[in-house]
Amino acid sequence: MEEITKEIIPALQLLLPGFLTTIVFYWFASVPKPSQFERVLQALICTPLIKMSVDLLENLSYKIGEIKSFGTWTSSTTTAYSLTIPIIVGLGLAIICNHDIAYKIARKIRITKRASIDDTTHIFSSRENDVVIFHFIDGLRLLGYVRSFPSDCTAGVFLIDKPHWIDKSTATRYSGVESILINATDIQRIEFLE
Repeated sequence: MEEITKEIIPALQLLLPGFLTTIVFYWFASVPKPSQFERVLQALICTPLIKMSVDLLENLSYKIGEIKSFGTWTSSTTTAYSLTIPIIVGLGLAIICNHDIAYKIARKIRITKRASIDDTTHIFSSRENDVVIFHFIDGLRLLGYVRSFPSDCTAGVFLIDKPHWIDKSTATRYSGVESILINATDIQRIEFLE
């Protein structure tokens, strides 16, 4: 058992920056988590990139240190940057994913028609200030502004601000209520108004 531990611990320490990047990314990105195997592969890919970034930063620091010294580069400095850079990279990738930045550019130059986030999130994010009418399975209709939505249309809830019930063609404010939660399973279809 001690031999296995002696082999596993150094390997985990080596892969820690890659795992840290993927952990931070999946904490904040609106994407489903892949299998454990895929996350290990992602960590294997991220680790050498982060290692190269730390080495580049170290070399750059030595060059800057020739002009003006800010201190010495130690193993603690390497460890600190090996933990800081993955967090920054994970957060950066989550921001890029959540705001559909990379795919937006790819769509503009006609590489793809996809979005980096699921369809529901992409649609509601791009139309976040539009008035929406929810058509319920039982025939009722509700008008309002979507403030929060589930990532899966078959489960979860919608948070609707300024809800108005619609009877025929008349919208009546849901009196005394600022917001309402609606189960996604109760909705038949959704209309976005101009």
